[in-house]
Amino acid sequence: MRFQVARALGLVGGFLPLASPFDIARVIASTPPVPEAQSPCPRDQLLFYLAHVGGNGDAEAAVLARPVSSSSSDVDDDEWCKVGTVAACTNVDNDIDPGSDPFAFGLESAVARAQSAAHALAQATMMQRRLIEQHACRLHPMLRDNGNERVGLELGLQMLEDTVVPIPPSADAALDDSTEMMRVGFAGLVSADDNSSDEIEKSGDTITDIYSLYKEFWESGGAEEYDPEPIQRKINDVIAKSCNEVKPSVLVFSSSGCKATEKLRKYLDGQSILHTEFIIQTITPMHAELALITGKPSTP
Repeated sequence: MRFQVARALGLVGGFLPLASPFDIARVIASTPPVPEAQSPCPRDQLLFYLAHVGGNGDAEAAVLARPVSSSSSDVDDDEWCKVGTVAACTNVDNDIDPGSDPFAFGLESAVARAQSAAHALAQATMMQRRLIEQHACRLHPMLRDNGNERVGLELGLQMLEDTVVPIPPSADAALDDSTEMMRVGFAGLVSADDNSSDEIEKSGDTITDIYSLYKEFWESGGAEEYDPEPIQRKINDVIAKSCNEVKPSVLVFSSSGCKATEKLRKYLDGQSILHTEFIIQTITPMHAELALITGKPSTP
């Protein structure tokens, strides 16, 4: 059974020191700040969310947002609005039987794992801050800047039931290592309010595409668990077969309707270069594992 990270680490009954909101807040507050990505791709981060949560069982937590006013530092906890879920690559196993012994790995080990997961999720939120804030404003009109005294948004993680812990600011620098974004993921929520959904879907093409991306993801089952090993073997078999042919060919992993693939196909044909295509469906376990193997989330 899959739990939020706090429960997955044996904190359900308050056995361990991180079971209280105060202790969770203390750990989050001590997280070393990391830079935020300047132009994070919603599709890429959704793909990595699927890889980490569905394939690896990594840590995940709900992320929320609330407005920050320039006139007062006081904010009401009731203002928190759910935005989506963040995931981070950790060594934490989220699949723990609720009836298992919480001390199976030792008290100190369990606490260390809880702290590591909390830090990783906080940094995942910092790195994806721009993406999360954009979706928060897309999803909740009250969070948009309409010329009032609001100076920004504050993000928080819900790692214990009914408790939201604010995330510290990101580091004052630009994230220039794109491979770091492969270690984190984000899946945006969609509105349960039909009126809000209609408003979003009548907005610009980019907004509509991103909202539809998340909507299709959740309607198709979200980050369902899968075993990555058989998929990795299949990818390696396809690569090996292409290399071992009598006339080795260029292997192209493509997706339906991909304009970049069509352009590459025309180039290879024009140069009389033998090539083989392996078509994948996007935002699927096959796509996720291929991205982790190649370090490239897009096709071809």
